[in-house]
Amino acid sequence: MPPTSALPTLATGTYVITSVSTGLRVARSPIEDKSLLPKKVVLVAPNADAAAWYVVRNYDGTYTLENKSAPAITIEKKLFAQLTEQDPPAETRWRISSVNWQGADQWM
Repeated sequence: MPPTSALPTLATGTYVITSVSTGLRVARSPIEDKSLLPKKVVLVAPNADAAAWYVVRNYDGTYTLENKSAPAITIEKKLFAQLTEQDPPAETRWRISSVNWQGADQWM
């Protein structure tokens, strides 16, 4: 019987996330207000400084994504970075899957 290949998993580490459709980096805006409100995650212009993401693989196979030390959450189907705890707590766990048939290091 041929060996079965394990599905690729993303290891905990620092990553650059880019949009497949635009090629632009995805991150918090380099310029933000000083409030503690959630910060938008945006496509960053090529000449702007975009922070890398810290991705943690959790024990249950989900991931936590942080940009500038703030976890990614969704608000009204848009991506934000949460600076403070919310009540009730926002979901910060994500499912990430390999789409290696689209090329090396492709995840969704």
